[in-house]
Parts: sequence; structure tokens; C-alpha cells
Amino acid sequence: MRALYYILSVCVITYALYLLISQTHLKQLIVGGNSASEGFGAGTAVIITQEGNHYGFNIEIADTDELRSQGMMYRQSVEERNGMLFLFPNSDIHAFWMRNTYIPLDILFIDENNVIVTIANHAKPKSLQTIEPSKPINKALEIKAGMATKLGIKEGDTIKYQRKDK
Repeated sequence: MRALYYILSVCVITYALYLLISQTHLKQLIVGGNSASEGFGAGTAVIITQEGNHYGFNIEIADTDELRSQGMMYRQSVEERNGMLFLFPNSDIHAFWMRNTYIPLDILFIDENNVIVTIANHAKPKSLQTIEPSKPINKALEIKAGMATKLGIKEGDTIKYQRKDK
């Protein structure tokens, strides 16, 4: 009887650990998914090229220190017309890195006039190298690697964005 109690206790503890690990893994999968994650705002962005072309993106919005730090870490993919817009409270040389980011990205650095001032094409996944804009910015848009080139997005193009969640 004592052995049965011991085995049952081990099973309960093992199951509790399994649930804990599953919940942690589930949260990582949600963070790694393609839909808006908890805490991120949602909206749309349109990039307007100097030639007059308009390219729309569904965006998640990272507008707090915590969300900006998390960014697209642990994601396994990003759709072609999805991205993440980082909003900073001030214009500065805001540097990025790709630590714990598993997918290559294009990073569009945007100034306070909504002009793209620097484009970092194909930022390397998991890299600790800092990626900086050439001028102070207060916004940055991360999109799937290669999209800036594919769509002909260049420095000097502009962006408009709108929140859906506020």
C-alpha cells in the first residue's frame, strides 16, 4: 500500500511538472506565433514610396520598454505583409540586435517625420551585433527579410500607421 501511495505521489508531481512545462511552452508558442501576442498593440501601416506606390502591412505595436525588449524574439516565422512597429518616446540612435530572434528581418528605421532614414536588410538571426540607424529615430518597423528589396522600399520613403486597439 505504501508503494502504491509513493507511485501515485510521483505521478501527481510528474503531471504537475508536465502542466507547468506545457504552459511555459504554450506561452513561448504564442509568442512565437504569427498572431498578435499578449500586450502588443495592433494596427496597420502603409509605406509610401517616393514613386507613389503604397504597401500595406498588418502590424503589432511595441510601445513600452518591455514590449520593445521582447520584439520578435522566439518567433519561427513572419508573414510577408506583417511586421512589428516599435514606438520610442524620444528620437535617438536606438540600436537593435537579433538575440533570440530566429528569423531574418529587414529593419526600417523611421524618424519623427515618418521618413525612413536607414534600412538594415536581412538582419542576421541570433546575432549580438548592434544595428543602428544613421540618424536619430523614434520608430522602427521590422518586416520579413527581403520585403524591402522586393517592394522597392528605400530610404526617403514615408510611413503612415494607425492603431486598431485604441
